[in-house]
Amino acid sequence: MPADCRTQQRAASLPFLTSGGDAVTMLHLAKVARQAIVTTNGTVVPHQDYMGYVNYLKNLDVFLSPFPFGNTNGIVDAFSVGLPGICKTGREVFERIDGAMFIRAYMPGWMVAETVEEYVEAALRLANNHEERESLRRYMLEKNVVQRFFEGRPEVFGEMVLDLVEQQRLKTA
Repeated sequence: MPADCRTQQRAASLPFLTSGGDAVTMLHLAKVARQAIVTTNGTVVPHQDYMGYVNYLKNLDVFLSPFPFGNTNGIVDAFSVGLPGICKTGREVFERIDGAMFIRAYMPGWMVAETVEEYVEAALRLANNHEERESLRRYMLEKNVVQRFFEGRPEVFGEMVLDLVEQQRLKTA
């Protein structure tokens, strides 16, 4: 099936991937998802092993990061398969992590929304623009943007703590 046909076919389905739960939880989540999006096309995808989950992500067109609490692990997973998405930032620390990750991975600024209106506008832009989505996907994979999350010097925190301990030791000596 051509990619455009798959995209059109999937456009009618809104999957909600879960990280666990029993049958009762899944049924309740499906009911809430249907009520929230006012459609019967919402699909609750039960927990799966990691590779099954990653393979599922590879076949999606876009992801929407939840807010106000973010989706750190999901962003890493999505970016690793070149799945573009949208996130929303805010004033609180837990609202800022997703946007910081997008910026660190060199994603365009419009993908990090400041308001709910901007979030919806960006989501619609990404959902309705196949060429832009595919361009972003190619860029993400070619540049291996997910690798940016694993760069840096994590030992700096330890060095700073050791420095503080040494300063405190000198004060009390």
